[in-house]
Amino acid sequence: KESLRENDRPATVVKYPPYAAVSPEDAAPCRAFDPIPPVRSFPAGDGGTIYDFGSNRAGWCEIEVSGETGAKVVIDYDEALTPSNTLRGNVVLFQRRAGEPRPCQHDEYILAGRADGERWHPRFTYHGFRYAQVRTTGTVELKSIRSVFVHSDFAEKGSFSISDPVFAKLLDATRRSYFSNFVGIPTDCPHREKNGWTGDTQLAMETGLWNFDGTAGYLHFLRMMLDAQRRNGAVPCIIPCTEEFGFRWGSGPAWDAVLFEIPWQIFRFTGNDAPAREAFAAMKRYLGFIAEKADDDGLVDYGLGDWCPPKGLKETPVRLTDSAYVYEFNRRTAIWAERFGDQETAKTCRARAAAIREAFNRTFYKGNGIYADGQPTALAAALYFPGLCVDGESDKVAEELVRRIREGRHKAAFGILGAKWVPRVLSDHGYIEDAWRMFVQPEYPGWARWMTKYDTLWESWEDTTMSFNHIMFGDLSAWAFEYLAGIKITGPGFEKVEVKPYLPEGVDSFSASYESPKGKIKVHARRLNGQPIYETVLPPDLTRDRESKRVKIDIRGRMK
Repeated sequence: KESLRENDRPATVVKYPPYAAVSPEDAAPCRAFDPIPPVRSFPAGDGGTIYDFGSNRAGWCEIEVSGETGAKVVIDYDEALTPSNTLRGNVVLFQRRAGEPRPCQHDEYILAGRADGERWHPRFTYHGFRYAQVRTTGTVELKSIRSVFVHSDFAEKGSFSISDPVFAKLLDATRRSYFSNFVGIPTDCPHREKNGWTGDTQLAMETGLWNFDGTAGYLHFLRMMLDAQRRNGAVPCIIPCTEEFGFRWGSGPAWDAVLFEIPWQIFRFTGNDAPAREAFAAMKRYLGFIAEKADDDGLVDYGLGDWCPPKGLKETPVRLTDSAYVYEFNRRTAIWAERFGDQETAKTCRARAAAIREAFNRTFYKGNGIYADGQPTALAAALYFPGLCVDGESDKVAEELVRRIREGRHKAAFGILGAKWVPRVLSDHGYIEDAWRMFVQPEYPGWARWMTKYDTLWESWEDTTMSFNHIMFGDLSAWAFEYLAGIKITGPGFEKVEVKPYLPEGVDSFSASYESPKGKIKVHARRLNGQPIYETVLPPDLTRDRESKRVKIDIRGRMK
């Protein structure tokens, strides 16, 4: 204790909370990848030198230095600059709003003074950045500085390349944003919060599984949620969480969906239902909890909805999106209950889903294909969740949705829920070309506009966003595998597949591959004399069973 510096204090041993279980660490390891040198450097407006690495990512700077003992190197990180060539400091500003003004994204290294020089990078932390500002005190020579990408070490499962430069850049940005937001756990951003937001996780999960073998990472996160669930069934919106932020703001069905989405998607992609068995009791507890939140009509209005729509857009009612999710939770739980032999739960959940569906359509369907006030997210919600739409009206709703999208010149008139639902619903109903145009149209609000400024996905459609490295708008990569390559999982674990590719107008070619549990699936598309030509390679296990209906290939046009 006598050796402690001023303001330091010894570590305190505390007991783990008695109400929580302790389990072994089972997440994929985090590792350092792809060190890159700066593409340029220049004097900072407030002292020191700024190094621009040309790419926004999660990680740290590794430095090589020499100098006298006690000299200091200070590194501050940011993803954006001010017009006067200083770091934007958005993270520090965010903390000041919260009453926590302290250095953030900030490293300090004090030299030992070794004659042969020193190499260093931080441990037990990481940052989100494109730019690093370096300042020194004392005699120091900075011999080199590199940006190192740090993320969970997931093996690659899928790849997708396309001749369209805008969409190709979007796919690359999505993968970079995904890895930047999976450092041990799935997060919202790698700089400001590093929080395990459940909404971001559930929306980007399919993109993750189409590209990488992230099953273990998601199972780890699911178990963290099971540990965090309250006895009354409530779950937090961030994991790990505090009482104040995790349960008292931000929760709600669109975020809580991760409890249902992780087991469902793991089952789809791998055929393994063990995660669903492990989470089944938690699902039932949650359904009891959310039923208590329902109004007299059985609908739910709790927490967040179609988060981050364009400024000025009338948001889709949270009551609509919440209730659609709770309908789906009951539908899926009924499927699990039947699979696990719990007929009483299956009957209860089917009845609840039917009641929610009836109230949903009675409350929100206005006729002529319009739900709520005709917001794209509202229309898409009715079509995205199987069986939710009014009987016989799905074509009308799809026609109304595409009419509004075309009327809006294919701009993104929705937040993060609509960003996943709308392109998929359009594609499912024969309007895949319209979905494609939404991704590549260059005007605000839209995905392609982001690519003129950054190489990662943003937190919002606006330039004033606090983060330029979020994954919650990142379902577009999964959409490419499922609708451009047309690889549809129609039996769990790829026991059955449908391949129905589509080459958009004006695009010369694309190639996709995915390492399924049955073997590698490849789809290649190109134009010959202006006409699309498709080539598909299936694993032998599926090829042998073409006649038994385990695989279906359809290369006919799919555009209305």
